[in-house]
Amino acid sequence: MEAIKTVTDVELLNRKRWIASKSVGDYQKCKKFMTEYKAIFEKQEQVITAELGDHNRRIEVAEGAITSLKEKKGQLDDAKKTKDIENQIAKIESEIERHEKVVKVEKKVLDAVKEK
Repeated sequence: MEAIKTVTDVELLNRKRWIASKSVGDYQKCKKFMTEYKAIFEKQEQVITAELGDHNRRIEVAEGAITSLKEKKGQLDDAKKTKDIENQIAKIESEIERHEKVVKVEKKVLDAVKEK
């Protein structure tokens, strides 16, 4: 009976050691994968942050252009009306429209990225 108990205790001890070594190996493997996933996540975060910065910069540039074009248009509105001035005003209005479209599109892109 004592021999059987000793053999059973040795087998249990061996199984516990095997489970412990297996668990440590699995833990190390998981730790390695989590480190890789964390690095990937951080890189993606940097890329997205850079893209958001680019979109914000484009919006700022377009809004700055709109402001300066409106000032220029205001100055031309005060000037004496000639064909040349009317053409310049038309060009300015089309440029303002173009920049407003850029702002609208960039804001949509920003909203879409922020949702994700």
